[in-house]
Amino acid sequence: MKRIKQIGIAFGAMACVLIIGLFALEFVIDLTPYRAQITKPISDALHRKVEIGKISHTLLRGPGASLQDVAIFEADQSAIWAQAKEIMAKLKLLPLLSKRIEVAKISLNQPEIVLKRSRDGAWNIGDLFGQPAEAAPLPSDESRPPAAEA
Repeated sequence: MKRIKQIGIAFGAMACVLIIGLFALEFVIDLTPYRAQITKPISDALHRKVEIGKISHTLLRGPGASLQDVAIFEADQSAIWAQAKEIMAKLKLLPLLSKRIEVAKISLNQPEIVLKRSRDGAWNIGDLFGQPAEAAPLPSDESRPPAAEA
């Protein structure tokens, strides 16, 4: 009985050391130097400039990463098209063991997207869907029905 108790204490101590080690990794490992490796594929895929503030991992909350202060610019880079205070991606654990990355969940904190329509009827997101679709022109002032007077 005494031997089983000692083994239990040893496993409990190892579990505590592992948890403390994971907690310490949260503060020791900084993913910000990998910012360019993360923003370049996103920018290339969207054909828009992408900026990311701080990058951190989420080991204690499950395997994944957190991107703070993300901004995606308009195609002409004149203004911000979409932004989020934080984007968190959680990964599935079992595929990581076979060197595959599968995203289980993506959550956005305080997202904002600006949709604009030009005078010719094209939306500012048309470039994300390939060739801009032929859009109906905005109604001119002459084609609008007269407002009813009260």
